[in-house]
Amino acid sequence: MHHFIRDEGGYLRWLDAHPDGYVINLPQAPSGPVVLHHARCTFIRGHGRTNVTGGQYTKVCDMQADALRAWVEERDRTLGACGACRPGGPGAPAHRPVQTTSATARPAQVPPAVRPSQPWSLWVRGAELARVEDIEPHLDSWDKHTHPSQRSLKVYLDRVVERLGPLPDGDTPLYLHLDVDRHSRAALVRQPDIENSLTPMARRLDARRFRLVSGTKVAGGGSRIVVGKAERCPAPDFAEWCHFVHAPQDGVGSTEWKVALRQALQATCQQPFPPGPVTVQLAWRCSPTRPWLDFWKPTGDAMGPVLGEPDGMRPFNPADDRIISLQLHRISDAQMGFAVETAMWWRMDRTQPFSPHLR
Repeated sequence: MHHFIRDEGGYLRWLDAHPDGYVINLPQAPSGPVVLHHARCTFIRGHGRTNVTGGQYTKVCDMQADALRAWVEERDRTLGACGACRPGGPGAPAHRPVQTTSATARPAQVPPAVRPSQPWSLWVRGAELARVEDIEPHLDSWDKHTHPSQRSLKVYLDRVVERLGPLPDGDTPLYLHLDVDRHSRAALVRQPDIENSLTPMARRLDARRFRLVSGTKVAGGGSRIVVGKAERCPAPDFAEWCHFVHAPQDGVGSTEWKVALRQALQATCQQPFPPGPVTVQLAWRCSPTRPWLDFWKPTGDAMGPVLGEPDGMRPFNPADDRIISLQLHRISDAQMGFAVETAMWWRMDRTQPFSPHLR
């Protein structure tokens, strides 16, 4: 067993030499969550950063998961399992225990009738059915219905819907895609965020009709909305993506759920990605009767451990403006009941090399 403290080189060499081993991410804080990972897990390599064995966390490594569990138990700590790499071995928990950071919040319980996570069969854009060019996307508004922002939003939505024309009835799987022209590359990682532009249009068109809703920030070429037929992608290639799954739970979208999701991400992802544009895919496995649009904002609000939290006093106000490509997937499963399983994939965007001096 090896305990790496302020030894980046030794730790990374151990990972390379023992790809079938296990790693504990050990917080210095006595009450912090102790999480078990596979040595191949992307979260515990640091994503090219330094100080992954110092500061708030150190690393304990061994070839045997049970040896690490015993080591943790001897110190009266509780060991959980990474929700991304899901390390196995005898005695491994199926899901990492979810803890909350609020004294008034309670951990969401996994309904016993819900089966363990199934493979994620996501959606891709298929045949195009309608397109509206040269639009000026409006943001969602929480003002009173008489406020000018609400009136302007309604006019915008009515015009787009009229230009789109009638959409297929019935159970045809559809996608909705929005390109938001930010006019310069530097503006791609600035406010507003994509979800704020997608939500009002998806609500107006009835989000229940869509299996896939996506948006992209572009630098030039104009903004546009496209609707088409969604197709299954049964085996998406996420080899180079970071991945996280949150166990099926009730109360998705509530304050308690959002607190639990953020803490679960924080326990798995030590530091946010470095500055620059990010590509994100989110998916929810839920009953087809659930209003999945209600999951979008609270899930994004909890992504501070991945995206960064510019204001430490507002942990649910992450740097989501750096997301320049966002895909939202609805995976219908009637057996889920009221429970919802949440999955995330993210990586640095490769289509727009980042520099703070870009124009």
